[in-house]
Amino acid sequence: MTMAAGSSPPLDLRSATEEDFEFAHQLTRGNMEAYVIRHFGGWNCDIFTDNYHRGRNYILWVSDARVGYVRLRSEPPILLLDDLQIAPSHQHCGFGSCILSHLDTLLPEFGCHTIRLRVYHENPARRLYLRSGFQEVERNEGTSYLHRTV
Repeated sequence: MTMAAGSSPPLDLRSATEEDFEFAHQLTRGNMEAYVIRHFGGWNCDIFTDNYHRGRNYILWVSDARVGYVRLRSEPPILLLDDLQIAPSHQHCGFGSCILSHLDTLLPEFGCHTIRLRVYHENPARRLYLRSGFQEVERNEGTSYLHRTV
């Protein structure tokens, strides 16, 4: 499904295939490894793999290029946004906001009305989530759980 992201090129959200696994893993590791090391001691490929196979995975495309990755898990009435990664070369283009808005339209498909996520306190994406209407519902050492009800 194609979405508009402000003045950026259209963003296409497609179900991930087996061929997309390595892209999703490398993108997530590149964006998140420093946080994981700081809070948990090191990157564990097995944890990423287990989480990947537990969720519903999507790849974000602009034209013929993969630019992001999204993993969702449904636990009605909550849709868990387990992972949202945008390639550094495509960050600050409105793609994150576009995906967050688009998730609202997917809620009925999952039988949900609330989106929930976990974010590291120092992750700049936290500001995006708060600007997008998410509210902190739980704060732990290093991370917060945020949700938005639609």
